[in-house]
Amino acid sequence: MFERHAQLLLDLHDIWRRQGVLPMLRATLHRLRLAQRWLTRDGGERRLTNMLHLAELLQQASSGVDGEQALLRWLEQAVAGRAGAADEQELRLESEAELVRVVTIHKSKGLEYPVVCVPFATHFRSADDDEQEPADGAGEAVVDADADALRLREDLRLLYVALTRARHALWVGAAALRGKGGSCLLGRSA
Repeated sequence: MFERHAQLLLDLHDIWRRQGVLPMLRATLHRLRLAQRWLTRDGGERRLTNMLHLAELLQQASSGVDGEQALLRWLEQAVAGRAGAADEQELRLESEAELVRVVTIHKSKGLEYPVVCVPFATHFRSADDDEQEPADGAGEAVVDADADALRLREDLRLLYVALTRARHALWVGAAALRGKGGSCLLGRSA
């Protein structure tokens, strides 16, 4: 039994020297079946994620230090210096996917969510980004028709992206928009 563990440690040390600290730590997780054991206990998923994150941090740090002992000193100093910032270093777990995520429509393209809320579906910016003064007596603003048509086309494309991200439920906020003169601008939004 002792010889088997001693040989395992020698093999892991050899992996560290030849391939680096990250492959060695992954081999340790695999050969000692740590992931399987941790995942059967409460908090095991967090423990495994923290271990993998630590392995990545050590791999990055190993490129800036010279040798195994220097990396161990770096780890000791990092632990001492970051005792209060442990939460900042933890990775988000896949099991936390049930939390609310706020993303832009641009970033949501190609993704799917169980529930989607589009609270400002009628909001838009005019093509020139400025509120236009009415040019005629009817209170309608005059804008460059081509620029506004391009803006509307892009707004429609983005609205389509937003509306097609929902898997189970979709909530859309629509409000009547008013210009400076009280004129309704809803017709200019997607």
